Order: sequence, then C-alpha cells, then structure tokens
Amino acid sequence: MMDPVEALDDIVRLANRMPGVCVTPHELSEDVVTIHVRVRGGDAVDSLQYVAFTANVRVEPWIRKPDVDIDLDQVLRAKRSPMEGLELGYLQGLGIHIVWRLHKQGLMPASEANTFLAAWNAERVVD
Repeated sequence: MMDPVEALDDIVRLANRMPGVCVTPHELSEDVVTIHVRVRGGDAVDSLQYVAFTANVRVEPWIRKPDVDIDLDQVLRAKRSPMEGLELGYLQGLGIHIVWRLHKQGLMPASEANTFLAAWNAERVVD
C-alpha cells in the first residue's frame, strides 16, 4: 500500500526540479491534494499545465497563451481516490507525468525515472 504523504513529498520534490517551478505550500486531505506553485516563464507554465492536463489534474488559473516573462501563482488540485490501477488516483498520475516530462527533457536519467515509475505502477522509460 502506498503512503500518500510519502508520494506527495516525492511529487513536490519532482515538481521543484521542473525549470521555473517552485512548489509552495501543499495540503493533503482525505480525497484531494492541493499544491500551490510559483511559476516563472511561459515555458514553465506550459510544462506544468501539460503534465497536469495529461494527468487529469485541475490547474487554476489556466493560462492559454502565457507571456514569456510571466510570473504567477497556480494551484493544482488532484483527486486521490483509487482508480484504474492508480492506488492514489490522479495524484499518482501527476507524479508519473512529471517523471515522464523530466526524463523527456533530459533532466532525469532513465534509471532514476524507472525507480519512481516502478513504484507507481507506470510504463518505464529508456535512454
């Protein structure tokens, strides 16, 4: 059984590795995780919104076409009820998508990515 507190801590550390992303407070309730994020730069906003969108995680506010020099606070809300092989629901999905993104951007080697992906029951990556 996965520990939601440990998984959230891992996801926060991973999100902080995304260029231009800095997680501020985060809250874990019975059914939803709220993650407050400071995002700097249009590429960072696009990247964060991409991983959230692909993981079915809500982002507020959603910025359609961010300016290059944007600097804003966003909030991610992920349901954590179990579903389709994801014990921690969309929270787990968010972690998986962040790992895939970090690896794709060359910011995480396959060996490290696959450690997370194996624990989260997700498709592995290769270098």
